Amino acid sequence: MFLSCLTADVSVLETADSVDSVVTVDYNGRGAVSTLYNAARKIQAGPLCAMAAERLARARTLMFVTGFRTLRYGGVYETDGLVSTCLLARRLVEYGVDAVVVVDEGFENVARAGVGTGGVGVRGAPVSRELCASFIKSLLKEFGPDTAVFVERPGANRLNQYHNMYGENISALHAPLDAYIPLLKERGVSVVAFGDGGNEAGMGVIREAVVGGAGFGTVCRCGCGGGIVAATSADVLVVSSVSDLGVYGAVALYEPSILREVSEEAVEVVKALLRFGVVDVLKGPGYAGVDGVGLESIKSIISILLAVTRSGVRRQ
Repeated sequence: MFLSCLTADVSVLETADSVDSVVTVDYNGRGAVSTLYNAARKIQAGPLCAMAAERLARARTLMFVTGFRTLRYGGVYETDGLVSTCLLARRLVEYGVDAVVVVDEGFENVARAGVGTGGVGVRGAPVSRELCASFIKSLLKEFGPDTAVFVERPGANRLNQYHNMYGENISALHAPLDAYIPLLKERGVSVVAFGDGGNEAGMGVIREAVVGGAGFGTVCRCGCGGGIVAATSADVLVVSSVSDLGVYGAVALYEPSILREVSEEAVEVVKALLRFGVVDVLKGPGYAGVDGVGLESIKSIISILLAVTRSGVRRQ
């Protein structure tokens, strides 16, 4: 197991640390990643991407949860989270993993455009809390995931309210999927989360650091009094400057050949999602990028990850 290797093999540890370093460069200048990453690294047992890589290596039936809607662009999805989810899901099915992508009801065709026709399932969750509860229970019965991966998915604060990075309330736009993380854990499902700002599902792991380090950590613009801090905690939390980059870091350590394939397919997937109205939340409609980082820059970062990865998790 990879984490066991971390304590015994200095070169493997150095590689894992290097991967974390690459994905935590503050590429878009938001200023939060250092505080949040340091808190996550202190609380958890090792390099963050390596911990996620180990969980991916164990997965045989994987449920992705993603999709973050943008107020400023009329409620369409942003690219971050959705891009890496689609890219990884479509590759994993080629390696024998059963995968389903869960998004908000009404965005199923957007996700299908990203995952293509290779066998990845797509499900849409209703915004209604009562209907969402039935949806989750039915999905768990039908699909039976052993691993759930939340990628740039909104996380509710302690008052069950969701916010974007500007402190605006977005509760009415999203299914409360993170509310069922305790149920997933209760059923033995491993929960991995990727985030970059403190308001994503899974960030409850480092709630105190988010309160101190995020712009709207303790307050918000909607007046609910709960701030943007997500209260839900994952088993493994990966913090990176852009959530998608954390996913790519984990994949680099899990199976570099998959990451090479991801890089090759990135342009195709991003273009498909842009045609369905998905936007870069910082640059706006039509921009081929994620959180203000252009697609060619992202591919260059992937190349760096592949260069620094000398050891990784392999499927047994």
